[in-house]
Order: sequence, then structure tokens, then C-alpha cells
Amino acid sequence: MTRNSIASTVIALAFASFAAGCSCSGDADGGGGPGSGSLNDLESITITPAETTLVIQGTAEATQVFTAEGTFKGGKTKDITEQVEWSLATGSTGLGWFDANEFHTWTDRGGMGHVLAKGNGIVATADVTIRLERTISIPPTTGDPLPDNVEALFTGDEAAERAPEAIYPNDEVVVPPNLGRMEVHWLKGAGDNTVFAVSFTNAVTDVTAYLRCERPAGVNPNGCIWEPSGDAWKWVAETNRGGNPVEIRVRGTTDAGGTFGVSDPIRVRFSRDDIDGTLYYWTTSGNTKIVRYDFGAAAGAATDVMGPMSNSAGKCVGCHAISHDGSKIMASAGGQGSGGLVLVDLNGPSVVADQSNGHVIQFGSFRPDGSELVGIYGDDQGHVTYDLILFDTRCDTANMATCGAPTGTISLGGREASHPEWSPNDDRIVYTDVGFHRTSQKPGAGAIGYVDRTQNGWSAAKTLVARADGKNRYSPTFAPDGSFVVYNESTCAGGNVASDDCDADSDPSAKIWGVSSEGGTPVALERATAPGALESTTDFQATFPRFTPFVFVLEDQELGGRRVMWLTYASRRNYGLRTHDGGLTTWLWMTAIDPDAVLSGDDGSFPPSHCRFRT
Repeated sequence: MTRNSIASTVIALAFASFAAGCSCSGDADGGGGPGSGSLNDLESITITPAETTLVIQGTAEATQVFTAEGTFKGGKTKDITEQVEWSLATGSTGLGWFDANEFHTWTDRGGMGHVLAKGNGIVATADVTIRLERTISIPPTTGDPLPDNVEALFTGDEAAERAPEAIYPNDEVVVPPNLGRMEVHWLKGAGDNTVFAVSFTNAVTDVTAYLRCERPAGVNPNGCIWEPSGDAWKWVAETNRGGNPVEIRVRGTTDAGGTFGVSDPIRVRFSRDDIDGTLYYWTTSGNTKIVRYDFGAAAGAATDVMGPMSNSAGKCVGCHAISHDGSKIMASAGGQGSGGLVLVDLNGPSVVADQSNGHVIQFGSFRPDGSELVGIYGDDQGHVTYDLILFDTRCDTANMATCGAPTGTISLGGREASHPEWSPNDDRIVYTDVGFHRTSQKPGAGAIGYVDRTQNGWSAAKTLVARADGKNRYSPTFAPDGSFVVYNESTCAGGNVASDDCDADSDPSAKIWGVSSEGGTPVALERATAPGALESTTDFQATFPRFTPFVFVLEDQELGGRRVMWLTYASRRNYGLRTHDGGLTTWLWMTAIDPDAVLSGDDGSFPPSHCRFRT
């Protein structure tokens, strides 16, 4: 097998709705103006208070009574509190509920939102800020317990020499609120610092955890790692869902207190939308196979999906693709020089096609409806087909005779293709246009080519990103709406396109770029692969980018309505204080992409977060 790791993601977005409790008295009957209780002549509503800040401490909810004053034709005013409908605006319903005109917060989340008062077609708004304040003590797994007065230890003077150094997460990272597993890493600072406070703060958040310094074996002896989970994660993530960044700071002191140091902040933003679905990836840890992990699930081992047990030849499987609806997975069995197609029904799971002894495919991509697969096979085993190959993947009762069988090719006029990707709009296939032949898993001197669907089939080969001297451009993948393409680019040392470090297989210099599907100037997604706090290089072998198949919301509409797409890639970069075993460990990373920025020619990526998987 190759030394590369391929990550692919199939995500099914689940929309959650929160019921907003409200009490509606309705419009009063009758007419004749404000004196009779009618809202017929109502012109405006004024809510009091217009702005309010509520603080949630301990386990008690916070409440606020609102009143409404109506202004009627002729300028008359009166209290209409009991005649209007009280509710929370869209995007604010997760903050609490109404009992008549009294607002009640939940007890485990804060945030910013809007209160609405509605009557006779008139709507008024008031701003509400809910600040969640929580402290938690984390008992150490070994050694001395925390001092009884741990909070009081941090009430002295600040001393710069005691300041810890916050290392991870990466500053300005964006994560989905149901990520659930994001470690905080720091260097403890002064040698006698023994007690630490990790704080999450902004206008709506004041959550602090007190703890000792703990770390797994092999981590820097001055390093500390803590993973917020359970309530601690929920307090921070739900409070800041679709909101402003929260700042993470680490303070350090001794068991005796006195002075303490404070780290520089790390800023983390949470998207509005969860990611609900499954991450599939190829692993060489223990055995070469494809495994799955449900996103946001509790810690635990990933589940085996495909491997030598999935094909009659008992071959390893690696290069793979998932159908858009998540029902099918295809993989290439046997690696380079083999390339047998294995197709599995994930609703079973069961093997529905097994050509593990045939030289037919290395990389593939499903048509959006799952009925076809486009693949390539360019290895030198007497079965080379430089054109794109189409396969029948309907695999229902009526079509089992042709399930997994080739049905034709798309001519590329003598060009060699690798890494095909079918557009989510079903109108285009992009691929690596190979300029230097090795095997399909190691194409060199690549460009990004494509064919368009026509009335009678497919167009001639076209170029989206041209070939360039001393570069290898490869592994294209479509954004979930098809508006742009992301791909890898490696810079060949000395301009040598035949170098093993420029063969599209875990190239050290591999970076991620984006380009409009309409063509134009590509943009480097530099923040997606930017160095972490302790890294001195920008070469992280950031390969095989793959999108989730849906578009999500980064911020609520009232905050700007920015969209976000999630992109995964494989890399040998350090995971904070956790190193990559001298370059032998590949991790999976996830980065948020602002599609509108990319389409405007800007770097729309954010710093990456670790997916907690090693391949």
C-alpha cells in the first residue's frame, strides 16, 4: 500500500428546533381605539427594558419581566403587555422560554438574542444578553488533590514570569458545537506552578476549570493537556453557538497562591450548525482497512467498515469513495498494481460487488444519485486505461447482473487521468491531468482537468488549472454546492517532477488551493494549513482534502448569515503538544471554509482543528 492516508467524509445534517414557550392572550375584541382594549389602531410597540443582561449562576435560572407600551393613532399610549404575544426571535429560541410576559433562561447556556412582542401585525424587539458563569474543579487522576481554597489562589497580583503558554487549539479556529472533544494544551510556565485555571470568556461566557497539570506519556514534561467534556463542553459550546469568539486563557500559580501568571488568549468560534453524520477514513494502524466514526460521539474505537475481510482475495483496501446519500462505499483492493473494485452497501453492510482480483480501478467517485461511478486505472499491469471509466452501481434487484461492472469510458484524447471527482450538480467531472506517469496513486506534474456533461454525453477534455513548471497539482474535490474546486499543490524540490517528494503521495510540501468552477486565478487556503504555536515549518503533507456534502451556517442570520463548509485533510503536523512520532503518524484535520470569500479570491479558510484520529 502507499504511505498516504485518504480521508473522506459523509455528513447528514440534522436540524434541531427548540420550542419557545409563550403565552398568547391575543388581540382584545371590540373597536373604538385604545381605551376599549382593541389593538386595531396600534401603530408601534415599545418594549421595556429595551436591553437587558441576565446572569446565570449555579443551577438557578434567571428571569426578566417585560412590559409593552402601545402607541395608537392620534398619539395615545397605553400598557398592552397582556395583549401582545411574547416570544424569542428565530435564532434565539435556544436561550429560554416565556411564561406570559416573564422570560426564563435555561440553566446551562447563555448567549445573545432578541425578544419579540407582536400585536395586530406590529412587531417590536428588545435585546437580551445572557451571561453564563460557572466554575468547576477537575480532580487529578494521580497525586495531590486540589487545594480547598483553589479559587482564592488566583486573587493576588499578576506576575508575567508565571504566565503559562497556551498552545492548542489553534488561534481563530472554528469548530462545530457538537465536536465534543477538543483538548486544551499549554506549557505550565514557571517551574513551581502547580495549580492552573483554564478560563473561557466573552460577553456571554465566564467558565473556569481549576486543575493540576496532567499529560500522557511522551508529551513535553513542561506541557499540560485537559479535555473539556460533558457539562464543561456544553456550557461553552451551546452558549457560543453561532456567536462571537470565546477566549481561552490559562492562569498558573502555586498551592500557596500569592502571584499568578496569565497566558495570551486563544480565540475559538463555534458554528451555529452541528455536524451529524459519519467520518470514514483509511487507516494503517493495526491493519490496512477503512473505518468509520460517528461525528460528535463519545470517545471510543472507530468501527471497521472494509478490509481484507470484505473481498474474496483477502486484499487490503485503501482508496475509497462514499455515495452522496451515504448508502454505498467503494474501495480499491490490493493497492498499486492491483486495483480491484469492492462495493459495499452501508445499510447492510454487505458486499454487493467484488472484483478484487481484477485490475479495474484505483480512485473513484459516485454520481450524485449513486447510480454510477467514475473511476481510473493507470497502473502498469497490462490493464492501463488512461480514459475515465464508468461503472454501474445501481445494484438493485433488477440490475445485480451489471452491479460493479464497467459500462463505458469517457475519452480524454490520450491524456491520463487520476483522482476523478463527480460534481454534486451532476454536470462535470474533474480529475488530475497527469503529466508524468508512474502509477495512478503517484501521478506527477499534474494539472486539474475536467469534462462537462453535454446533450449527447461528455465534452472533450478541458483545463481548469494549468500545468506549471516544478509543480504538481492533483486530487481535486468539489465544494458541496459545486461552486468551486479545492485541490492539492506540491512544489518539487529543484523543479524535479520525478522526485518521490512530488508524486502526490504525502508530499511534504503539499498545500491546499481553491479555484472557482468557472476558472480564474486560484487562491491559496493558507490558514487551513498554517503552523501551530510550536511549529517552525509550513510543510505538513496536507493531502487529500475532502468536503462534507452540505453547506452549514457559521453565524445566525441576524449576525450576518455567513456560510461555512467543512473540509477534512490528512497531515503529519503536530497535534499541539502531541508530536507525530518523528513523521510516522498521520492525523486527520478539519477546517472551516467560507465559500463566499474563496469565490471572491480571498483565503476563506480558518485554522484547522484536530479530528482526534490517527491513521
